[in-house]
Amino acid sequence: MKRTQRSREFWEKAVEYTESSGKTRVYCAKKLGVGQHALSYWLCKLRRERRDVPKQGALVPVRVLNADLKMAQDLELDVASGLLRFSERVSPEYVARFVQALRQC
Repeated sequence: MKRTQRSREFWEKAVEYTESSGKTRVYCAKKLGVGQHALSYWLCKLRRERRDVPKQGALVPVRVLNADLKMAQDLELDVASGLLRFSERVSPEYVARFVQALRQC
């Protein structure tokens, strides 16, 4: 079987199609005429690259300068599928790791 060299642009479009289609990788690979393992490789590679690029709205540590302000006791994180609430005792590092894990899903 002859291997076909495909461009990065092709794989970016293939990954976009796969992620937006709602179909399985097996189905998408067949539809695109590529191997399932190659498609899986590029899905993981491009998702990893996206995670490494800082995004607007990323979590950053903050320090409250005026302690007299009344603030909520909990941290709320609005995610497309619902609202997540963290206790004030949860470290910002934990929340950041949690958000990273969500992005991998």
